[in-house]
Amino acid sequence: PSVSLIAAGEAVEALRETGLPAATVQLVHAVADGERLVADPRVGGTGFTGSEKAGRKLFAAAAAAGRVIWVEMGAINPVVLLPGALVERGAEIAGELATSITGSAGQLCTKPGLVFFVGDAAGDAFAKAAAEKFAAVAPQVLLGPSGRDSLTAAVAALVAAGARVVTGGRPGPGPCGHEPTLLEVTGADLVARPAGLLVEAFGNVTLLVRCESVAELRQALACTKGSLGASLYVAKDGRDDAEIAAVAALLVEKSGRVIENRMPTGLAVTPPMQHGGPWPAAGPPFFSAVGMPWTILRFARRICFDGWTESRLPEVLRDATPPGRAWRFIDGGWTQGDADA
Repeated sequence: PSVSLIAAGEAVEALRETGLPAATVQLVHAVADGERLVADPRVGGTGFTGSEKAGRKLFAAAAAAGRVIWVEMGAINPVVLLPGALVERGAEIAGELATSITGSAGQLCTKPGLVFFVGDAAGDAFAKAAAEKFAAVAPQVLLGPSGRDSLTAAVAALVAAGARVVTGGRPGPGPCGHEPTLLEVTGADLVARPAGLLVEAFGNVTLLVRCESVAELRQALACTKGSLGASLYVAKDGRDDAEIAAVAALLVEKSGRVIENRMPTGLAVTPPMQHGGPWPAAGPPFFSAVGMPWTILRFARRICFDGWTESRLPEVLRDATPPGRAWRFIDGGWTQGDADA
């Protein structure tokens, strides 16, 4: 909230310098005011990015008033490591995981919160290497005390549901610190207690899911909720190919962005980027919170003027080319010319 206030102050100063209307940028603090805002009939549509707890409240308030809202909320973002990939480069993947979790102290909506693997010899070696990587990183600073408290509560909830702390697990020094934390649970436990173990820990924490086989891995993966991103690591020599199709189908069902051989953190904001996903990651799931023009099109309303007299049409819809020579889609093609040209 404090950073938002500083940013809003800079934006308001820019409005003064450029002569734009003062109300172009506004800042509202407090959940209750947010619920009133999204339900107000003067608001055409709202986009929200934040926690699932706050997002659900705003979504419900907007829906009750018949208003439009697009929410992009928290996500667990599963990472699946097939056995062949761990045989090939398990230590390398352990390093990638540690970097993904500890980058920005894990405070990214695309941070992997679940890591599925088979507990064979290569899986054991991967888990050991990941624990060493996590233990080597000093306690990190989170965005604020409330974030640290929420993360501590999430770790406690995971432990209470049966997860084991491999390394870390404690608040760090100062009001905002927390140790990089690796927890572990079995695939059977996740299948038995999904409600208690599918908890988003927003910060430098992730949960390893050790499975007896790829079949059990698929069963556990099927229990997960919608996510923004999901990663699938496969062997480069083809030894995992027989398992890829079934696992990939589950990830496509569960996620808005499916990544091969890379962690879900780090994304390019480009036109094809999808930053949304099945509920509760986002809603509706077919919109993206980043990337142009799809982000801004969420706030566009299509209007059809059927049979209107030309003089009554908006200027951009008349036969003559409008001032500024705007691009228009006419008779199946884009043009800057007149409609009857």
